Order: sequence, then structure tokens, then C-alpha cells
Amino acid sequence: MTSTESELSMEDRIKKFVTLIDAGTYTAAAKQLHTSQPALTTAVQKLEREIKSPLLVRGSRMLQMTREGEVVYAHGQQLIREEQNLQSELGALAGQKQPFVLGCIDSIALTIVQAKLLPILETDSEVSLIVQNSAILLEELKQGRLDMAIIVEQPQRLPEYAERFLGDEKFALVYRKSEAEQYAAEAKAGTLHNFLAYNHESTTYRMLENQLGQNRIAIEPSLYSTNPSVLAGLVQQGKGITALPLAFAGQHIGGKLAEIDLRKPLYRPIYAFWHKDRKLPASIEDFLDATEIQVV
Repeated sequence: MTSTESELSMEDRIKKFVTLIDAGTYTAAAKQLHTSQPALTTAVQKLEREIKSPLLVRGSRMLQMTREGEVVYAHGQQLIREEQNLQSELGALAGQKQPFVLGCIDSIALTIVQAKLLPILETDSEVSLIVQNSAILLEELKQGRLDMAIIVEQPQRLPEYAERFLGDEKFALVYRKSEAEQYAAEAKAGTLHNFLAYNHESTTYRMLENQLGQNRIAIEPSLYSTNPSVLAGLVQQGKGITALPLAFAGQHIGGKLAEIDLRKPLYRPIYAFWHKDRKLPASIEDFLDATEIQVV
């Protein structure tokens, strides 16, 4: 063990343990920490000796925490958030912009960029924008790699996280204009064939399927994608019919695409989530207010 490793505090080792669990493997965690795998193994073993309990289930092929490991992991996450908050407060006092990592689903990211809302946050933060689907963004938030996630409403409550409802993002059921007669007939008959759908395991898919059912329309998916731009492009090529956020559909309706008029609208609720213990930049309220106006 080098002198540097021997001088690590217990808090440092706890934070290394958090990184290990989040990374999923010793190899990935060592790379993130810019250390060697043996050094990381030594740090975890020393932490186990300090707390007099094993942190990981031995013999498991994947990293599996013991009950003591779960307690240490939760404590480590709290340490990291407190450190982030301290850096943010000290930076604000010094007039320095602090890093702020914002995760958004693609349609909301497009709305934010088009409406030029990021400069609101950039008044007091160095903003990084991460665009992904809701499931990945929520996991990134839980692992502390995001400061805030703007995603689709979650089916289960998240007690450790604060949330703010930003509005219902409207969807349009669209098809290529040249196929109007075909899809009007299918909608009237109650089944849309060649439906280009969101990932069938996603919250968005379940919401849209339910809402189309309320319009007495069933769907027969022929393709799944988490990218609305891909779905829009396929519809333009005559590959089927789909439901798109208006942020994407509105650019094409009236051109190559047309919209089916539904009795009950299609939408998905959009929320901002952040950890209750995370201190957010002063500009966040103005940013969320502006985003709320755009989403509704």
C-alpha cells in the first residue's frame, strides 16, 4: 500500500465504496477513481475491518451488498451530497459558477433548447445537459450522476426525492398524408396496424396504449423505438403510424404528416425530480417556471 492510500480517511473509503457499487465492478470503479483494482480492493477490505462487518456478499458473481453494506452505501451517498452542497455554497459566495448536470428526455430537451431556457440556469451554473430515456435518467439520478432529471411521471413514488409537476406533454397521432384514407378507416374500425411504438416496457408506451384504448383504438406494434425522431422519420417514409410529442410532430404536421383527431387527447405527465438533500442553484425556480409554461 502506498503512503497516499494509507493516509485515506474512513470517509474517503466510504465514498470509494459508493463508486464501486454504482459502477458495478471493481474494474469500472477503479477506472473512474483513477486507481488500480488491487488498491480499491484494499480500501474496501480496510473499510470492512474498520466497521467490523462485511460489506459485500462473498461468493456472489455480481456485487451484492450485505445489510451493513447498504447502510454504509446510504451514508456514503449522503456524504457526497453534503460535499456537493458545501462546494456549491462556497462557490456561490465566491461568485463562481458550479457544475449542474440536468437530465431530460429527448422531447423536453428539444423544447428547452428551442425555447432558449438553458441560459436561465447558466446565470449561476455550468450546465451539462444529458438526453436519455426516463429509465436511464432515473437510474443516473439515483447514482448521483445527475442533479435533476426531467422525465415522465413514475408509477411508484420516490420518497427520497423532491418532485415538481411541470405539465402534461401533448401527443399527436400522426401518419403520412398520402395514407389518410387507410388510417382513417383503421381508426374507425378500432385497430391501428403497423403502429410504430415507444419501447413496450416504457411508461410512455403504457400510457399511450391506455389512452388510445379510451378512444376505442387498439394498436398492433410493428416496431419499437425510444427515439421520437426515428419514429417521425419512419412515418415520413410510409412505414406506419405513430404517436409523437408535439415538440416533434408539430414540425411535420401540415407538411408530409397529418394528425388524427381523437375524442380524448394523448399526453404524458412530465415531472422534475431531484434528491431532497441536494441544494439546487438559485436560478432553478425561474428555470422550472419557464419550463412549466413550455410543457403545458
